[in-house]
Amino acid sequence: MQHAQLKLVWVCVFLFVAACSSYSLQQTTLLLSPSRRQLIKHAAFTVFPTTILPKTALAAPPMAVIAEELGYFPITDQQTSETIYVPQRITSKSTPQAIDLAKHLQSQNAMFFGTFWCPHCRNQRTFFGEEAFKFINYVECDPRGYNYDKMLADKYKINEVGFPSWLNLGHDDKIISGEMDLVTIAKLSSFPLKFNPQLEFATEQSIIRGASCKL
Repeated sequence: MQHAQLKLVWVCVFLFVAACSSYSLQQTTLLLSPSRRQLIKHAAFTVFPTTILPKTALAAPPMAVIAEELGYFPITDQQTSETIYVPQRITSKSTPQAIDLAKHLQSQNAMFFGTFWCPHCRNQRTFFGEEAFKFINYVECDPRGYNYDKMLADKYKINEVGFPSWLNLGHDDKIISGEMDLVTIAKLSSFPLKFNPQLEFATEQSIIRGASCKL
């Protein structure tokens, strides 16, 4: 009788721990973006047979998913088998004026120097949005980053001035460093069209003016 009672207690403890683990994983996924949560749902698995625990537990997020939530994720170089990093994909949408500004910067040969891990560079990309940033000439300055450009990074000593940095915002060969809103970039680059800051994702509260990172 004592043996049966002890066995029942262990079963109860086992089920309680399993339930807590399932709840913890579910709470973890709530910290992720909706698209990431959907991905994790596809990876869901049943921990126990339904006759014992009729609940489906969520698998822990893959490392690549967690890394992307932090701002970057690893990929493997097919030629060297080395791990390199790419910035988090841009999820914000661009306004028409942001796209026009990006095309204007492209026509001026403006360059945006950054790194895959820099939060201020991530903000700068977000301000432009997915569609507009396709026209931006982005230069990766960390040797571990995808498409690292050592020649340009060394030539303009970007590691000394910090990230994000811009070259040729005006018509001179000048480096301007620090996080900026789009209206400031529009002014510095002599953008010929009217630019309305109220239409943009970035607000005065979300911008850390002049902030930068260094290696």
